[in-house]
Amino acid sequence: MIIISSFIYGQSSYLVGTGESSIEPDKSLISLALSGYAAPMEGRFSLQWVKKEQLPDIVSLTGTREKLYIISNGEILSKSVT
Repeated sequence: MIIISSFIYGQSSYLVGTGESSIEPDKSLISLALSGYAAPMEGRFSLQWVKKEQLPDIVSLTGTREKLYIISNGEILSKSVT
């Protein structure tokens, strides 16, 4: 007789929660509009991009988990993304 044993592994616990945040763009260097993940394809929010000012030419753009960095006209601009 052959006995085959197997173990079933699964997630035994998980965390749940809620959050609240404004979806309006702020006055920071970079703001993003939210889009929906389902229909309608253009998104579920009625945000519009409104041109406020012309930024100088961007030479380089990079980022880390905590910040986004932009080099422009000899200046290093940074924005926290957390």
